[in-house]
Amino acid sequence: MIGSNSVGRYIRYIELNRDKVPSFTEYPFNLPAIKSLDTLSFHPKVTFIVGENGTGKSTILDEPEAALSPSRQMSMITRMHQLIEEGSQFIIATHSPIIMAYPHSLIYQIEEGFEHVTYEKTEHYQVMRAFVNNTQKMLKLLLEDDKDDS
Repeated sequence: MIGSNSVGRYIRYIELNRDKVPSFTEYPFNLPAIKSLDTLSFHPKVTFIVGENGTGKSTILDEPEAALSPSRQMSMITRMHQLIEEGSQFIIATHSPIIMAYPHSLIYQIEEGFEHVTYEKTEHYQVMRAFVNNTQKMLKLLLEDDKDDS
């Protein structure tokens, strides 16, 4: 079931009708994130879904950063904002800390289910921040393991 609002036309939530699921042992209902799903609410402007769902299946906007340089990802934010100002809504699966920085958005991280997290709490943000702020230290750690394997 998809909820909508006739005043502000956007997807407000999705709800799993559990009584209509043929079997929780079959795809896609056997995925941990789906097994535990009841209702998933969406922000009227931007909702991000981060993490691995284990399927490789598409979502409404699936990893748009795959073909975009960092500067193009920033351009995408600008275009998203223009479209949002015109009443558009985005639901995006992404690994990009640049794209998921869009303000006043909702971020769900997929683990065993959907967990609402802040931007700074996403693994993507934390890893990128650690790498950018400590590049030489991170490279040393990453490359030391290579020496041990030789």
